[in-house]
Amino acid sequence: MGIKSKIDYLRLEVKAKDPDIIFIAEAEICIDDINLVKIDRYEIEIIERTSKSRVLCYVRSGLNHKRLQTTDINLDVIAIEVKNVRYIGIYKGFKLQGFDSQTAHLHKLIKELEQLSNTTKKLIIGGDFNIDLLKPSSGLNELEKWSFTRGLTQLVTENTRRRVVNVNGLIRVEESAIDHVYTDLENMQLIQSFSVSDHDFLMVKSHQYTNQATKKIKKLVRDWRDYDKIMVEAIISDKMETTQISSHDELNSLLNDTLDEIAPLRVIRIKETSIISTKVESLKKRRDRFLKKYKKSGNPEHLIKAKSFTATLKKSVKKETKRMLQCKAKSNNPKDFWKAVNIALGKVNLSSSLTIRENDHIIDNKSELAEKFGAFFLNKVISLSCHNVDLIKLNKPEHPLTFSFEQVKMANKSLSNKRSYGIDGIPQNLLKDGAELLCENYRQLVNRFCANGLPDELKTARVIPLHKKGSKQEMTNYRPISNLSSLSKLYEKCILSRLNDELKDHEGLHQHGFRQNHSTETALLQLQGMIAETLDTNSSGIVYSVDLSAAFDLLMPDKFYYLFKDKISEGLLYCLMDFLQNRKFIIDIDGTKSNVFNLDRGCVQGSILGPKLFTLYLGELQHKLGPNSNLVSYADDTYVLVSGNSEQEVINNTEVTLKKHIDYLKEMGMVVNESKTESMWIGPSEPSKDSIRVNGTVCKFSNNIKALGIYLDKDLSWDKQAEFVINKGKSLLSHFKFLRKYFNEQQYLKIVSGNYYGAVFYACTVWFDKMKTIHKTKLNAMHFRMLRVACRDYKHEISKDELMTRCKRATPIQWVRFLTSSKAIKIARNKEPPDLYDSLMSTCYTEPRKPDIGYFYDNSKRKHGKQIFHNRLEIMKEIDFPWLNRIITDDEIRIEMKKTFFKF
Repeated sequence: MGIKSKIDYLRLEVKAKDPDIIFIAEAEICIDDINLVKIDRYEIEIIERTSKSRVLCYVRSGLNHKRLQTTDINLDVIAIEVKNVRYIGIYKGFKLQGFDSQTAHLHKLIKELEQLSNTTKKLIIGGDFNIDLLKPSSGLNELEKWSFTRGLTQLVTENTRRRVVNVNGLIRVEESAIDHVYTDLENMQLIQSFSVSDHDFLMVKSHQYTNQATKKIKKLVRDWRDYDKIMVEAIISDKMETTQISSHDELNSLLNDTLDEIAPLRVIRIKETSIISTKVESLKKRRDRFLKKYKKSGNPEHLIKAKSFTATLKKSVKKETKRMLQCKAKSNNPKDFWKAVNIALGKVNLSSSLTIRENDHIIDNKSELAEKFGAFFLNKVISLSCHNVDLIKLNKPEHPLTFSFEQVKMANKSLSNKRSYGIDGIPQNLLKDGAELLCENYRQLVNRFCANGLPDELKTARVIPLHKKGSKQEMTNYRPISNLSSLSKLYEKCILSRLNDELKDHEGLHQHGFRQNHSTETALLQLQGMIAETLDTNSSGIVYSVDLSAAFDLLMPDKFYYLFKDKISEGLLYCLMDFLQNRKFIIDIDGTKSNVFNLDRGCVQGSILGPKLFTLYLGELQHKLGPNSNLVSYADDTYVLVSGNSEQEVINNTEVTLKKHIDYLKEMGMVVNESKTESMWIGPSEPSKDSIRVNGTVCKFSNNIKALGIYLDKDLSWDKQAEFVINKGKSLLSHFKFLRKYFNEQQYLKIVSGNYYGAVFYACTVWFDKMKTIHKTKLNAMHFRMLRVACRDYKHEISKDELMTRCKRATPIQWVRFLTSSKAIKIARNKEPPDLYDSLMSTCYTEPRKPDIGYFYDNSKRKHGKQIFHNRLEIMKEIDFPWLNRIITDDEIRIEMKKTFFKF
C-alpha cells in the first residue's frame, strides 16, 4: 500500500536509526502527497512525474547534497551526491507498466546504472532489484557482470524478504534476497533489521559512524502555564507602588520584570528518542525474538508469530500517534488544534536547527547565519531600487498630535492578543492585560512620541527568517518575518485612527486592499463586472496587469513627504515621517542576534501603519491613467480594463495607458517586471493583432489571466478556474483521507471547513454561479465524498440529506447562494465599496408591504451581463427578513441567511 500506510512506523524507525540518507522502494507516492510523508529534519527527493513514483529518497537537512539527472525518467532511479560519494537508489518492478519485458527493462536499468556509476566518486547503490541473489538467473549474471566491471562489492549475503504462504493447507515460507547493495567503499558494514514490511531495513554504515539519535537539545522558552490576567494586574499593582514610570525604558523594565515573574524563562531538553511508548518498545523486542528463533530453526510458526506481532506493532504505533495528536487537538487553544493538523500533514518542522549552503560550504553557526541573513535581506532591497533616498529633516511640531485616555484605551483593546514580541521582549498580550493599571502611562508615552519622535529601540525590528518553499539550505527560499515592539504597535494604532480621519479614501476608490468592508472578493466582483459590462454591450477592450518586485519594500519616504506635505496636518506629517525614516532591524535565530542593519526605505514590514501608507503612496494611480481606463487594485496587484470604439483604438489606448502606468510606478520607485506583463483581449471577435508593445517589450494576448488567485478568461466561461479548483479538490481529498485516521468526526469536519472549503471555494461568489453544469456536478460529488470520509461511509449507505444534516455542511450551490446574498446585504448596509454599492442599488426595488426588504431585477442585455453582481441576485427573493435601511450585525446576517438557505 506504499509509504503512506507505514509513515508513522517509518518516522519511529528513522528516529531510532538516525541515518543520513534513506531510500524507500515501493513508495507509491505522488508529488501532491509529499507533505503527508515528510519526516522531521529530512528533505525529500522524488521522481516528479504524473504517475506514482515507486522510489523515494530522504536526505538529512544540512547535508550538502546534489541531485543528479537521470536519462530515462520512466525508470525508478534517484541519484544524489554528498561530498565524494554518489548514492543511487532504485526500484525494479516485478509487474511492469507499458510494453517492456523483464529482460528489456533490466537492460535499460543496467544501462542507466552504467552511466551513473561512470564517475571518479565512490558509490553506494541499493534497492529492490526483484532478482534473487541466491538463485541463478540471467538477470543476476547481467548484474554480476556490471558490478564486477565497475569494481563494486555486493554486501547482501542472506535473504532480505520473507512471507508466509498457505498452499493447499501446507504452510511454508517464501524467502528471497531481492534487495541488493553494491559499493566500492571500504570498511562498510551492512546491518539488516526487521520492519513492518515483508522486506528488511538494510542499513549501510562505516565503522566510524556514531548514532546521534539520543542527543539532547537544550532550548530556552517562556513558561506560560501559570500566566493569568488577574495575576498580571496584581504584580503590576505591587510594582507600581515602588516604581515611577516616566519613560518607555522604565515601562519596559516594569513589564519585563512582571513577565519574568509570571512566565519565567526555563530550559527544556528535547530528547530525540525512538521510544514512542513502552508498549511499542516491548512489542518490537518480542517480535525480534521470534524472528531470531525462526532464523535458527526455520520453523514457519515462529515467523507467523513474528508477523502477528508486526501487525500489532503497526497498529500500536498508529494508535499512539493518534493519541498524541488528539491531546493537542482537544486543547482549548485553536493554535494547538491547527498545529496538530499541520503535524499530521507534515507541514511543521519540529526541529529548530537551521543550516545554509554557500559555495558548497554548510553554515550552521547561528551568529554567522544571523549576519548572512541580515546582509541578504538588506541587499535584496537595495539591489532592486535604483533611487537614492533623501533624509527629510523636520522640526518638532508646534501643535503635535495628542490622544485622550479613551482613545489610547480603545487602540490598546484592538491590539491582537498574541505572544509575539519585538526587540524589547514584551509580548502584546502582556501590554493588553496591563492596560487597566498602565493605560495612563501608555497615553503619556504615546503623546510624548508624537511630540518628540519614536526612540530608536521602537524603530528597530526583530526579524526571523521563515522558509517559504524549496530547499531549506538556500537563502533565497526564505523571507523575513518582522516583529515590532508592542508599544510601537500601540502607537501605530493611534496614528492610524487619525490618518483615516484626515486622508479618508485618498488611496482611491479603485483600491480594495487594507480597507474596512473591502477584500479580494470585492475587488474581483468589481473586475468581473467591468469585463461583463464590456462584453454585454458588444464592445472590445484589453485587460492587463503589471508585475512588481518587492513593492512594499520600495516605498520612498522622501517621495511620500512631497506627496502629502500639503494635505495633512503638521503633527500627523511629523509622526509619519519619523515612523518611516531611520528604520533598523536585527536578525534573530533561536535567540542569537545579529548586528543592527539600517534600512532607509519601505513601509515597515509587520507594522500596522505600513499597508495603509503603501495604498496612500500609490493612490494617485487612477488619475494618472486617463479616462479610457477602469482599474481595480488590491495592495500592489492592479488590473486595468482599457476600452475603445475600434480594435486599433483599443490597442493604441492600452499601449498609451500601460506606458503611463509603468512610468508612474517607476517614478514612485517601484520595480516593474515588464516582461511579465499579462494582457487579455475581450470582445465579440478576435483581434487582427495578437499583442501590444510597450517600451520595446512585446506582450502577447493570452486566453486567461490569473487575478488575485482565480483565473479569468476572455469570455468569462470559467473553464480554466473550474479545472484549477477541481484538481485542487482532488489533491486535498487524498490528504483528508489520510487525516481521517488521526481525528474524530467533529475535528475532521472542522479541518475540512478551514482547509478544503477555504481553498476550493475561495471567491466562489465570483465564478461558481456561471460555471458549466458538468463542473458544478464534479464539485458537488467531491463535496459528498468528503462528507462520506467524515462519516466513514465508504459503502455509500447514508443518503445525501442525512449526510448534510449529520455533518451540518451545505451543498456547494447552497453555500454560494448563502455567501452571495450575505455579500449583497453587507454591501447595501455598509455602502462600500462605493462602486459596487451604486451598481447594486441601481437595480434594487422594494414592495410597499415590505419596505425593509430589497429585491433585485436583471437589466443585462446579453448572457455576459448576467455575471454582473447585481444581475444575479434573484435568490434574494427567498429572503423574508428586514435588512434594507437597517443596522444589522454580521452575526445576525449569518444566522438569518442560514435559516433561509440551509435545510439543517
